[in-house]
Amino acid sequence: VVAGGMGDVALKNIGLVKFTAGALFPVGLIMVSVAGADLFTSDCAGMTLSTMQKKTVFTELLKVWVLSYMFNFVGSQCVAYFMAYKTGILNADAVAYLTNLANGKLKYSWSTVFLKGIGANALVCLGTWMGYAGKDIIGKSIGIWVPVMLFVTLGYEHSIANMFFIPTAIYSGADISWCQFIFDNLML
Repeated sequence: VVAGGMGDVALKNIGLVKFTAGALFPVGLIMVSVAGADLFTSDCAGMTLSTMQKKTVFTELLKVWVLSYMFNFVGSQCVAYFMAYKTGILNADAVAYLTNLANGKLKYSWSTVFLKGIGANALVCLGTWMGYAGKDIIGKSIGIWVPVMLFVTLGYEHSIANMFFIPTAIYSGADISWCQFIFDNLML
């Protein structure tokens, strides 16, 4: 909504639009982390570390990964459809921005998406760990905010974020099929 409303700014300074989107995006992970919910990509780090330290077993790691991925998909669809599309908060400028963003995410090669995914997940995991280090809500929030803002501003690919952005564009009428989303971005 905010980045989509910056069309005039984008013509002169696309970096400012990307930074603005990056500055707002971490709010979701901050809420997830502070509330104690699960995000698949941060579970990748947390469960791997726990399993390597022999605090959990491999089957628990797989169970958490599968369940968190499935429910992150379901949750992102609920938010995309009911909270973004059905509420009408997306005006024409926001839909145009979102459609452009979604189409851009579908144009990369498998290797590019894979590498951009590694960059995003490394920064999300770093943000999660920095959030754990915070002694209060403000410290946790700043620890999460910096690396997550960076991954969004850099344009890295985050599977769970894309579970929101691309379907919201689809719900809003973008000429993107579910197969394109799943096979060209999510699964490759």
